Amino acid sequence: INAEYGGATACKGITKEGTKKYRTNKSATTSTKKGMHAYIQGSPYVLYKKYYFTEKEGYTLSGYVSSTKYTTKSKAMAACLTSSKCNGVTKEGTKNYRTNTGYTISEYSTRTAYLKGGAKVNHQTYSSTYGGYSWTFKYPRTLR
Repeated sequence: INAEYGGATACKGITKEGTKKYRTNKSATTSTKKGMHAYIQGSPYVLYKKYYFTEKEGYTLSGYVSSTKYTTKSKAMAACLTSSKCNGVTKEGTKNYRTNTGYTISEYSTRTAYLKGGAKVNHQTYSSTYGGYSWTFKYPRTLR
Protein backbone atom coordinates (compact mmCIF):
# COMPACT_ATOMS: atom_id res chain seq x y z
CA ILE A 1 0.00 0.00 0.00
CA ASN A 2 1.52 3.25 -1.14
CA ALA A 3 1.74 5.79 1.69
CA GLU A 4 2.03 8.81 -0.60
CA TYR A 5 -0.92 8.11 -2.87
CA GLY A 6 -3.49 5.45 -2.13
CA GLY A 7 -4.04 4.50 -5.78
CA ALA A 8 -6.59 1.92 -6.91
CA THR A 9 -5.33 -1.67 -6.76
CA ALA A 10 -6.80 -5.16 -6.49
CA CYS A 11 -5.52 -5.25 -2.90
CA LYS A 12 -8.21 -4.18 -0.41
CA GLY A 13 -6.23 -4.87 2.75
CA ILE A 14 -3.51 -6.75 4.58
CA THR A 15 -3.80 -9.44 7.24
CA LYS A 16 -1.05 -9.90 9.81
CA GLU A 17 -1.08 -13.64 10.51
CA GLY A 18 1.87 -13.76 12.88
CA THR A 19 5.31 -12.38 13.59
CA LYS A 20 6.70 -11.06 10.28
CA LYS A 21 3.97 -12.91 8.35
CA TYR A 22 1.51 -10.88 6.26
CA ARG A 23 -0.82 -11.53 3.33
CA THR A 24 -2.70 -9.25 0.97
CA ASN A 25 -6.47 -9.53 0.53
CA LYS A 26 -8.80 -8.82 -2.39
CA SER A 27 -11.74 -8.31 0.00
CA ALA A 28 -12.32 -5.71 2.74
CA THR A 29 -14.80 -7.95 4.59
CA THR A 30 -13.50 -8.92 8.03
CA SER A 31 -14.20 -11.81 10.38
CA THR A 32 -12.99 -12.55 13.90
CA LYS A 33 -9.91 -14.74 14.17
CA LYS A 34 -7.73 -14.88 17.29
CA GLY A 35 -4.20 -13.54 16.89
CA MET A 36 -4.76 -11.86 13.53
CA HIS A 37 -4.86 -8.16 12.65
CA ALA A 38 -6.66 -6.63 9.65
CA TYR A 39 -5.52 -3.44 7.92
CA ILE A 40 -8.21 -2.23 5.50
CA GLN A 41 -7.38 0.09 2.60
CA GLY A 42 -9.38 3.31 2.60
CA SER A 43 -10.20 5.68 -0.25
CA PRO A 44 -7.43 7.18 -2.38
CA TYR A 45 -6.50 10.79 -1.71
CA VAL A 46 -4.79 13.71 -3.41
CA LEU A 47 -2.44 15.97 -1.46
CA TYR A 48 -2.66 19.52 -2.84
CA LYS A 49 -0.78 22.42 -1.22
CA LYS A 50 -0.61 20.60 2.12
CA TYR A 51 -4.35 19.74 2.15
CA TYR A 52 -5.96 16.34 1.65
CA PHE A 53 -8.78 15.69 -0.82
CA THR A 54 -10.42 12.25 -0.68
CA GLU A 55 -10.95 10.89 -4.21
CA LYS A 56 -14.26 9.11 -4.97
CA GLU A 57 -14.37 7.87 -8.55
CA GLY A 58 -17.91 7.38 -9.87
CA TYR A 59 -19.39 10.03 -7.55
CA THR A 60 -20.32 13.72 -7.67
CA LEU A 61 -20.87 16.48 -5.10
CA SER A 62 -23.92 18.73 -5.09
CA GLY A 63 -24.18 22.53 -5.28
CA TYR A 64 -21.76 24.91 -6.93
CA VAL A 65 -19.68 27.60 -5.22
CA SER A 66 -19.94 29.68 -8.43
CA SER A 67 -20.57 29.30 -12.14
CA THR A 68 -16.81 29.15 -12.80
CA LYS A 69 -15.47 26.08 -14.59
CA TYR A 70 -11.79 25.18 -14.21
CA THR A 71 -9.66 23.44 -16.82
CA THR A 72 -7.39 21.68 -14.31
CA LYS A 73 -7.84 19.91 -11.01
CA SER A 74 -5.09 22.09 -9.49
CA LYS A 75 -6.88 25.34 -10.36
CA ALA A 76 -10.17 24.03 -8.95
CA MET A 77 -8.51 22.83 -5.74
CA ALA A 78 -6.71 26.16 -5.32
CA ALA A 79 -10.06 27.97 -5.64
CA CYS A 80 -11.67 25.53 -3.21
CA LEU A 81 -9.02 26.15 -0.56
CA THR A 82 -9.67 29.90 -0.67
CA SER A 83 -13.47 29.54 -0.31
CA SER A 84 -15.13 28.95 3.05
CA LYS A 85 -18.21 27.64 1.16
CA CYS A 86 -16.29 24.98 -0.78
CA ASN A 87 -16.46 21.37 0.46
CA GLY A 88 -14.82 19.76 -2.56
CA VAL A 89 -14.24 19.59 -6.30
CA THR A 90 -15.94 17.47 -8.96
CA LYS A 91 -14.36 16.44 -12.25
CA GLU A 92 -17.34 16.62 -14.59
CA GLY A 93 -15.48 15.85 -17.82
CA THR A 94 -12.22 16.36 -19.68
CA LYS A 95 -10.80 19.73 -18.60
CA ASN A 96 -14.01 20.49 -16.68
CA TYR A 97 -13.76 20.85 -12.88
CA ARG A 98 -16.24 22.61 -10.57
CA THR A 99 -16.03 23.65 -6.92
CA ASN A 100 -18.91 22.37 -4.79
CA THR A 101 -20.78 23.42 -1.65
CA GLY A 102 -22.40 20.05 -0.88
CA TYR A 103 -21.19 17.55 1.72
CA THR A 104 -23.04 14.51 0.36
CA ILE A 105 -21.76 12.46 -2.57
CA SER A 106 -24.07 10.79 -5.08
CA GLU A 107 -23.31 8.08 -7.60
CA TYR A 108 -22.46 9.43 -11.05
CA SER A 109 -20.46 6.99 -13.19
CA THR A 110 -18.62 9.51 -15.38
CA ARG A 111 -17.53 11.89 -12.61
CA THR A 112 -14.95 11.96 -9.83
CA ALA A 113 -15.51 13.81 -6.56
CA TYR A 114 -12.65 15.18 -4.43
CA LEU A 115 -13.83 15.88 -0.87
CA LYS A 116 -11.91 18.64 0.89
CA GLY A 117 -10.23 17.42 4.04
CA GLY A 118 -7.83 18.85 6.55
CA ALA A 119 -4.28 20.06 6.48
CA LYS A 120 -1.40 17.65 5.97
CA VAL A 121 -0.41 15.89 9.16
CA ASN A 122 3.16 16.83 10.04
CA HIS A 123 3.17 15.31 13.52
CA GLN A 124 1.51 12.12 14.71
CA THR A 125 1.04 10.85 18.25
CA TYR A 126 -0.86 7.85 19.54
CA SER A 127 -0.68 5.55 22.53
CA SER A 128 -1.28 1.85 23.02
CA THR A 129 -0.59 -0.85 25.56
CA TYR A 130 1.61 -3.90 25.13
CA GLY A 131 3.37 -6.26 27.51
CA GLY A 132 2.01 -4.55 30.62
CA TYR A 133 3.23 -1.09 29.58
CA SER A 134 1.71 1.90 27.85
CA TRP A 135 3.63 3.01 24.74
CA THR A 136 3.49 6.35 22.95
CA PHE A 137 4.33 6.75 19.27
CA LYS A 138 5.53 10.18 18.10
CA TYR A 139 6.45 11.11 14.55
CA PRO A 140 8.79 12.68 13.54
CA ARG A 141 10.75 12.27 16.77
CA THR A 142 13.83 10.43 18.05
CA LEU A 143 15.03 9.34 21.46
CA ARG A 144 18.34 10.74 22.69
